[in-house]
Amino acid sequence: MVDPLTATGVGALVLTEGIKFVYTQAGELIKWWRERKASREGASEKADAGGPVLAPPKDLLAGAPEAVAPDDSRLDELGPRLNDVRRSLTDYVEGIVPVEPGDVEPWNHFDEVRRIVEVVYGQRITLKGEEREASGPLVVGEVDVKDLLGRAAGISADEIAGGEVRGTGRADVVREGAHLAGVEAKTIGSPGRRLP
Repeated sequence: MVDPLTATGVGALVLTEGIKFVYTQAGELIKWWRERKASREGASEKADAGGPVLAPPKDLLAGAPEAVAPDDSRLDELGPRLNDVRRSLTDYVEGIVPVEPGDVEPWNHFDEVRRIVEVVYGQRITLKGEEREASGPLVVGEVDVKDLLGRAAGISADEIAGGEVRGTGRADVVREGAHLAGVEAKTIGSPGRRLP
């Protein structure tokens, strides 16, 4: 659910265009997901290997998401839910129900679809005027083990040049000499630069 205070700087027109964008993006993801599923079952031609690219309209978002292909394993996990929640935006996209300033309901539907699209693309999607981290790369990793004997990290990278990084590590037992980390990186961002 969206906190109404985070949405106060976004007008009805921007939210309407944001709804149309995530609705369309979700539709492309669902179509690609179904095509891939059918091709794995041998019922159709192979789906495009790269998938639909995240491509927002100019001047809609705060920040700059990268034009990336979806994470197909995350889409396999979230595709059924995305298919269900996308329908909640149909009346707004078709203009049957207008988006009114201060109305929380369209925000909540938008945010639910947006959050799934964000996970699938690994990119934050923030509308202009919204009090939220700017659009851009989001690196999320988690590790959950029962008995750790060696090394494990939610995220392990030599360098992460930007974006937001969230890593968690959990183990029931960490043996002597073992190492567990949420995030393990030599460099994150540029020296002196704070990630958004």
